[in-house]
Amino acid sequence: MNPIGLDRGMLEQIEELSYIPPQREQLTQERIKKQIRAAFAPFEREGSDTCDIRDVGTVVRALGLNPTEAQLHQMIEEIEEDEPTGFVRFERFEALMKRVLTRGEFNSKVIARDAEETILAAFEVLDPEKKGYIDADFMRELLLTKGERFTNDEVLEFINAAADPETGQIKYEDYAAILAVD
Repeated sequence: MNPIGLDRGMLEQIEELSYIPPQREQLTQERIKKQIRAAFAPFEREGSDTCDIRDVGTVVRALGLNPTEAQLHQMIEEIEEDEPTGFVRFERFEALMKRVLTRGEFNSKVIARDAEETILAAFEVLDPEKKGYIDADFMRELLLTKGERFTNDEVLEFINAAADPETGQIKYEDYAAILAVD
């Protein structure tokens, strides 16, 4: 057992779940282009075909992708101009996103959002007694100490969104549905 109460089997199940490829529809190139344009448009700067580099993560996530912060920084490095301007041109963003959306991965790592069943299975690993909920303090400890660690602010935002304020429990069936992409 480790300090937060997960045995080796539970840790192995968590690691295994992180590699389950998401079920996703094969999109046509035209549909992908429309999706990319629709996600980019709200952030476009005054008809310039550019968006602020700080908005790239939001646009990428609006496309149903869930990159790590490290992956996001790599993406930005790839599409940023040789002389950084603080803005990203649509044509460079589109080229990268077409590749990522077609493959469902970036630099050989899956970044598409998971289906509800996959998210639910991940939460169930943390609930071996099948209570239907996870204690917020237990989840906080996991998020701060395991895997790609969250910041305190990110954990607070997650707990505020996911946990029942009266009981401190995360009823994960409901939350999995919210996290999943249709």
